[in-house]
Amino acid sequence: LGDEFDCGWKIAIDVDSLVELINRITPQEIAIKSGNAAKWAETHTWEGEEKKLLAIYRALLPDV
Repeated sequence: LGDEFDCGWKIAIDVDSLVELINRITPQEIAIKSGNAAKWAETHTWEGEEKKLLAIYRALLPDV
């Protein structure tokens, strides 16, 4: 999600990496990523995901 839609950051899972990220993020970066996340959310809804999941479940469990 973060890579494809540029709506987040990837860091190593350690305190130093988190501190470094917090110290370098600008308000402009936050605004851009927030806008990208909002665009993603417009097309990726629970209703849409429900249809995908039900199709998978039906294919895996046709007799249920």
